[in-house]
Amino acid sequence: MILILLVAAQFLRPELKVPPVSRDAPLPADVKAIFKKSCYDCHSNEAELCWGDQIVPGYWLVVRHIKQGRSHLNFFEWEKLTPTERKQKLWEAINHTLLCAMPRADYVFMHAPANVSDKELTVLKKLSGRHGR
Repeated sequence: MILILLVAAQFLRPELKVPPVSRDAPLPADVKAIFKKSCYDCHSNEAELCWGDQIVPGYWLVVRHIKQGRSHLNFFEWEKLTPTERKQKLWEAINHTLLCAMPRADYVFMHAPANVSDKELTVLKKLSGRHGR
């Protein structure tokens, strides 16, 4: 009975819209590489789901995370932000990463390459002006 429910649940999938890819945020190449590797699956129009992300109930969580992530920051809608908002969003993105709040631990569990290395943290610290930490 449980197996039948699990198989049936695979067909109850919320839609994950794939908006057209528009202009990307103009960031320094080294910073963009870090964000692309660690953030873009939830914070851009380029979500790449691995096989494990496709299985319900995990799929439901992944879609919810992507929708929430895009609503907070979508690097592909950068041009819609004012210069002040861009500065704030960049500051938030860098500081969430430096504080290990992003990428989320449950995301890194399934996407180990998204983990931010110490070297990458140094790049982000330099950009944010936090050299001493």
